Amino acid sequence: MKKMMRRVYLFMVIFLAGFGLEAKNQSFNKIFVCISFSLPDQTLKSYFHQAQEIGAHLVMRGLYKNSFQATKEKMEDLKINVLVDPNIFESFAVKVVPTVVALQDKTAFLISGNVSLKIALEQIVEENASQ
Repeated sequence: MKKMMRRVYLFMVIFLAGFGLEAKNQSFNKIFVCISFSLPDQTLKSYFHQAQEIGAHLVMRGLYKNSFQATKEKMEDLKINVLVDPNIFESFAVKVVPTVVALQDKTAFLISGNVSLKIALEQIVEENASQ
């Protein structure tokens, strides 16, 4: 799997405004945004809204405060939904959050850093097209 995995690192901080994300996701089978509740609330909300627009999923490695109840309450407070799946973090060797994982056929593209989904997907498409 690691041989098929391509890593593209983009370490940049961009204010997460409500971009129209109608672009680029058509070429990806699945898109995950690996997050943590250690991220600022506004960042989590922004990623949630962007993910909803393109059919991506927010994913956490584990439970908030090791508690289902605390995780549920935190999601309700922020008005977001997340998947809890440590396998995604392990399968794609995600070490930092936020990381966008875009799957295309049998290849995984990763971008880490606080960047909008639109820009992350555009960067992946651009990097892939130049190869």
